[in-house]
Amino acid sequence: MVPLPKRKHTRSRTGIRRGGQPKMVLSNLTKCTSCGKLKENHRACPYCGFWR
Repeated sequence: MVPLPKRKHTRSRTGIRRGGQPKMVLSNLTKCTSCGKLKENHRACPYCGFWR
C-alpha cells in the first residue's frame, strides 16, 4: 500500500507553506539599444518596436 496523508491540509496551511519564503525578484529590464528606454529582456521594445 502507498502511504497517504491521514487528514486534509487546509487551504491556509497550504498557502502558508507555498508562500512562506520570499519570491526571487529578477531584474528583467534592460535598455533598448535603439532608443535607450527600458524594455523587458527577450522582447521587442514597446516604444520603438526594435528587436535585437
